[in-house]
Amino acid sequence: MLAYFIDAVLALGLGFLLYTFVTSTYLFKAMGGDKSEQKLMGYYAESGLLITEKKEDGTYDKSKVGFFQFKADEKDGSAFTDAPDGKLAYEAYYDKVYDYYTVVLPKALDGHSDFVILKDKDGKDFASIDQYKEYFNEEVFSLPKVTDTTKIDEASRSSKSNPYFILALNEEGNAVDPLARPVLKKEIQDKVVAKDAETIKKLRDYFFDATTSKAADAGIYYNAVIDMMGTSETSVQTFSDAQNAIITEANAMSQVVAFIPCIFVFTFLVPVFAPGGKTIGKLIFNLPVISEEGFSMALWKRILRPLYMAVLGSLLFVPYTISMIAFFVLFLVDALMLGFSRSGLSLHDRIFKTIVVDGKTSMYFKDAASQEDYYEEHPQEREEEEKTEVDYEMEAAIRNQERVLDMETILKNREEARSITSFDEFEAKKEAEMNALKEKHASSVVNLSKEDEKK
Repeated sequence: MLAYFIDAVLALGLGFLLYTFVTSTYLFKAMGGDKSEQKLMGYYAESGLLITEKKEDGTYDKSKVGFFQFKADEKDGSAFTDAPDGKLAYEAYYDKVYDYYTVVLPKALDGHSDFVILKDKDGKDFASIDQYKEYFNEEVFSLPKVTDTTKIDEASRSSKSNPYFILALNEEGNAVDPLARPVLKKEIQDKVVAKDAETIKKLRDYFFDATTSKAADAGIYYNAVIDMMGTSETSVQTFSDAQNAIITEANAMSQVVAFIPCIFVFTFLVPVFAPGGKTIGKLIFNLPVISEEGFSMALWKRILRPLYMAVLGSLLFVPYTISMIAFFVLFLVDALMLGFSRSGLSLHDRIFKTIVVDGKTSMYFKDAASQEDYYEEHPQEREEEEKTEVDYEMEAAIRNQERVLDMETILKNREEARSITSFDEFEAKKEAEMNALKEKHASSVVNLSKEDEKK
């Protein structure tokens, strides 16, 4: 496992350096990611809904983009900032939201390409600023549509969906103005004038509650930001999506170009050309990879086994969800087999019928002919090897007996148990099976007592 860890650190470490200092700068810029980021920052700044900050060179600093988080009032002891110009927090948020819907978005009417014109309920494009103001009152603030301007009582101008604001009256106070900016209810206004801290905080949270974990409860200001970014289900704004698509593609390609070649170098090229199919980690610990027959891997295994590992590692950086899912599933299965199976063989070793051995204590051969030549020159070692092999097979047989039995084996053993009349008979039968196993002399596979190695 430590060898795998070393290989991963080397591949990912070098990939990270390439990504940080090369591809995330030059390739990202060449693919238009840098320009799209600046356009996006400018779009955020123009909306007035997000904090943006420019560097000395006049470009926007993408690390400085964020939500405005205002203290409810001067008594608020939170870590948020004070609202500008001595305003209460709700007033500052109200200004930003109202300007976005009634000043910024209507720029589309004058041909501003960054913003998409809103549509009415019949699917027709808005044709005037007045429609944007009505949209704000009815859709954003959830206030009633004005059908009779003479109904000036508070109940006719309010809605159960908005506990704080009502439609405003004209300057004379004798008619409802459907295009005017909504005002606070008298009861709420009186509490604000009296500096009621609870009411002022509730008003702030109505626009933006930065402490909630539920997006639905985050407030009017938060909803406006989501609308501007195009991530709301009801939003028609597409500028953010278009720029983010370019940024995402450029960033994904920067990662692919940085990480995947490094993964192929350390998990494919190195073991293909290194002796014993070893990666850097296996070279450090002298852990050659051989076939399960005990011989050097065939050429196709020497190529396909590391290719499988390289492709598996590369899946993590392919910018598709299915690729990442495939990586984690295969990696988890591989790790579980390696760590918890009785044989200690990973998934890729099972697929390619290979094993990893300790090069310091193991002896393996290029092929059966090389093995035979060696034992002809060292006949005394053949006997030792055969004894070791018999012991190995006995241990394997014992391990097999200890494994979880399938239903067919269970039924077979039950029948066998019924035919045995005594425990002595059972012991004698098992002893006979072991003696038969000892008499079987197969060709040797791996000698765990030799330090010399011949290929």
